[in-house]
Amino acid sequence: MLTQAGVEERISNVISALERRTDEYDKLCQQAAESEADYRKEYAQVMIGQLTLTERGTADLRKYRTDRATADLHRTMLLHAASRNSCRESLVSLREMLNALRTLAASLRQLT
Repeated sequence: MLTQAGVEERISNVISALERRTDEYDKLCQQAAESEADYRKEYAQVMIGQLTLTERGTADLRKYRTDRATADLHRTMLLHAASRNSCRESLVSLREMLNALRTLAASLRQLT
């Protein structure tokens, strides 16, 4: 049976989880931004290096060489972005859960 005290305790737990997840999201955003900056910097450096080669090749060939040379950084960037996006989705879920619990608490208050 649902009680006002039980719902309020659950609200408190969700708020704590939301605060922890918000801190984690901040760190993941920074990590994602840093890895994207690292990737873009390395990509640009490799692309510039491609332009100084005596055998330049086509623009597509230079791009493919650059993609191959920066593949690990690109993968890291994508993984950090995925972690950030996953955390953002869990924040949305926690906020929705909190709103539902607040509605439930208000309904229980009206019943008593």
